[in-house]
Amino acid sequence: MPTGEMISTLSQHPERLPEWLEQSQPQFDREIFFGSRTVYYPGPHRDFDPVKLCAKANAAHTFFYVDDGVSLDDIHKLVHGVNGYEVEHEEELTEAVLLPAGWTSHVHKTDLTAKVKQTIETDFKGIYVSLKRVEHHDQSRTAKCLALLYVVGDGHIAYDAFYCQQDGTPVPYLIVVQDHGGMALNHSRFERGGLLERLAYQRCRYPEWLLIGSKDTIGESYEPWDGYTDTGVAPEPQGAVKNPRKLYRREEDSPLFLTRQSRQVQRNETGESTTRPTLIHEVHDILQAQGNHWMRLKDVADRVNERARYQSTTSSTVTTRHIFDVWYERKQQFERDKSRIRCKENG
Repeated sequence: MPTGEMISTLSQHPERLPEWLEQSQPQFDREIFFGSRTVYYPGPHRDFDPVKLCAKANAAHTFFYVDDGVSLDDIHKLVHGVNGYEVEHEEELTEAVLLPAGWTSHVHKTDLTAKVKQTIETDFKGIYVSLKRVEHHDQSRTAKCLALLYVVGDGHIAYDAFYCQQDGTPVPYLIVVQDHGGMALNHSRFERGGLLERLAYQRCRYPEWLLIGSKDTIGESYEPWDGYTDTGVAPEPQGAVKNPRKLYRREEDSPLFLTRQSRQVQRNETGESTTRPTLIHEVHDILQAQGNHWMRLKDVADRVNERARYQSTTSSTVTTRHIFDVWYERKQQFERDKSRIRCKENG
């Protein structure tokens, strides 16, 4: 149960209760739902502690849960279990309603495994509920109304489909990053270095806050995304197994983040997308562009620097060592021969 400093910190940036939520039995409207502050939680199962946290802090009133390990029947039962709230209105939604304009995948070739392809091709479906605070609940520290959209789907791909389409959908206000070590359902980590982070940075779609869970019950192995700073708030045990979680906030002056104005200027001048690739993406594309022949690590590093598309967290020059690290991290996709590298034919 969230208490203490974390609530105090988030309550310093409150969201006024959206007017549409004050209506009687508000139905799902995609534009209105995502137009409010959303809290995004991939792979949550039955963990509603982030809902309680933000409701107590009045930091957000709209929550988007995505999990491919549940069914619609599971979700129907789960959404009726938010402590202190009762379901006022419920709707079952198909992908045609959730994504009426369709969507385009931005997963890079280096991440396009067989399982990722399968999840991209699987239709989203889910349940939307509006929640009203029960009368006897503490009204002084809890939001009056909330909205929850719980979707059956992959948490990485859903982020791409719902938040990375350049259709005007605001980025999440907060993302809950909890990698459950005992679960093998996810094909990538939600923490640093995983597909979710790569999509967020490639598409310049990063949240204000991250609520990061440890990998064990004693608070070890927190892995925040690049460009996020620990707020210093004491970790709090949350979730079914009471993993300690810490609150991180985006560094406004980090070179990793491009301001909206600079992105727009660059887009107007070049007429091209201003999304930033990862170093792995750059190495792959450079090798493919020259026919995937062997290239020296140094030549690949020089080409990355010449293209100036990749930007490290420190804005440092890419070196031979960085290219070596790419090979070491992705041996299933790249092969090395002493000082040379190329993509594996079946990688």
